[in-house]
Amino acid sequence: MAAWLHGDQMLKHYYDGTLQSNKVRVVSEKGIVAKAEIGEAATITVEIDDPAGTLDFVGYKTWRMDEDACPVGSRTVWRGYVGNQVIGRGDDDLVHGTARRWTLTLHEDNGLLARRLLISDAANRPAETVSARLAWLLTQPGFSGLIFDHGLIESSTVQMDPANYHGRRGADVLRDLSLVSGYNHYVRYREASTDVELAFYDPDVSPLDVSTLRISNVSTDIDLATTWPADMAVELERSPSRIGSGVHVSYSGGSQYVSRAATEAAFAAVDQDTPSAAVKTRSAALALASRLLDQHDEQDERIPTVRIRLPAAKLNDVRQGQRIRARLSHLPGWTSFRAARVVSKASSRPENLSQDVYDVDLELSPAAALIVQSVSARVGDAGQLTLTLGSPVAAGNLLVVVARKRNLNSSGGLPETANVGSLIGRAVNFTVWGLADIRAGDAFGPDRMKVMYAVAVGDEQTLVVGANKLQYTLYELSGASTAGVQTLSLSSQGASSSKSLGSFSGGSVLQIGGFLWDAGALDQTVGSGWTQDDQTNDLTTGAHPGTLAMHATTRPAVAISGGSYEWGGVAVAFP
Repeated sequence: MAAWLHGDQMLKHYYDGTLQSNKVRVVSEKGIVAKAEIGEAATITVEIDDPAGTLDFVGYKTWRMDEDACPVGSRTVWRGYVGNQVIGRGDDDLVHGTARRWTLTLHEDNGLLARRLLISDAANRPAETVSARLAWLLTQPGFSGLIFDHGLIESSTVQMDPANYHGRRGADVLRDLSLVSGYNHYVRYREASTDVELAFYDPDVSPLDVSTLRISNVSTDIDLATTWPADMAVELERSPSRIGSGVHVSYSGGSQYVSRAATEAAFAAVDQDTPSAAVKTRSAALALASRLLDQHDEQDERIPTVRIRLPAAKLNDVRQGQRIRARLSHLPGWTSFRAARVVSKASSRPENLSQDVYDVDLELSPAAALIVQSVSARVGDAGQLTLTLGSPVAAGNLLVVVARKRNLNSSGGLPETANVGSLIGRAVNFTVWGLADIRAGDAFGPDRMKVMYAVAVGDEQTLVVGANKLQYTLYELSGASTAGVQTLSLSSQGASSSKSLGSFSGGSVLQIGGFLWDAGALDQTVGSGWTQDDQTNDLTTGAHPGTLAMHATTRPAVAISGGSYEWGGVAVAFP
């Protein structure tokens, strides 16, 4: 049992807003635990010595823990409320008179989500979007004036069937919303506004709620400022329990079964059953089944515990729910910095050490790579292309380039090197993932595309490439790993209005790619699920090739359509 004293030390305990001057011991096995997964509430246990027999604690009153070593405005490390109370003699010197000891079970604020019943007529909800139903919920008792939207709620246009929540609880509504949308939800105390905020977003691809802290077990990464060493015992767990090649969804009046051959071929024929009170129609059941097949096409991967030791002043540099980057050189898929969500955080003071440091155990669930920023540019015969990103680049992030060039044999080729700031600046060497050509028989050489990457040092906000007739799109990616990247490419395909590279196998969430075609016409449309980042042609003549760069986060087929021309393309998918 982890136990240590807090009272007049740096960690302060507040009951119903009042500082506790008596000694408080946290006796939960994992210390101070906070969770951020589908509204699950952590419980912890504290003991309070009451030698004079004058204290009193009652259920549902707030309990808050503040670490004074943290910066002002970021001192609260845990907040919840009192549950069961056990009063006894205790031991040691508490053995006579009115002396007693309180043992309190404390529940994290996530428990607020289930505290009140929904009893208004408006609880009988019509068909509406996820966002509309959540907006209504925030106006109901137990939410209005207690739980707020402070920017951690993402919109969702997914349609919800009608549902009657009369006599049910807010937690029931949020579970339905999370099931249908694929979003996670949790609450967390917000010190800036002294209230509780609701988080509701896609944990894989959302850019919200990011920690400034990184974790690594590679010594050259560690600076004890933003990057902290991971303990050597960290393990990766993979479980097939989430695999579903088939999904059965029950709804009012029937059920729907949908299967996916690719998942069955990769693993085995395994079915998942998902009854949901929120699904009333066949169309909603089919939509949910399709999303669940996407979600259940790979094994569940977790790092159950990675321990870092933080100074007390840094304890809130990472919080439950936040997106964090970790590099764990001995684990597959984690050999370069990768994004993850903090599913839970447990803080405790190491044995025989002062309170100036904490052992922090984090449970991590992998998240998708994110595009932090991007920029596109092109150049004619000038022989020098300059790209400047809107913000400085973070060291350790991945730089990905979709590079296209007319007439490969003209000055400079399609370089795999850029320079920082100017052509005489530090060289950045890119590694090629894939390439494609068109017009291979042209006397001046083919038109070519490459998708390349480099790991950022941090000075690459402006890059200069020494070649002409170039079209470049530069992306900065956070949390992307180079391990396990998939590549699709095709060169010199016959003239066609529909141009497709096919599809990536399961497990990828972020894809980046590009196409080029034998015409200067800018008449191509990206396929469903893709976002176009650039579409351009030769700057000098407005002639061939037409090119574009694009990205996606939903694993769609890699395709564009438009005018019928010879074409080629390259795309990569990140694990």
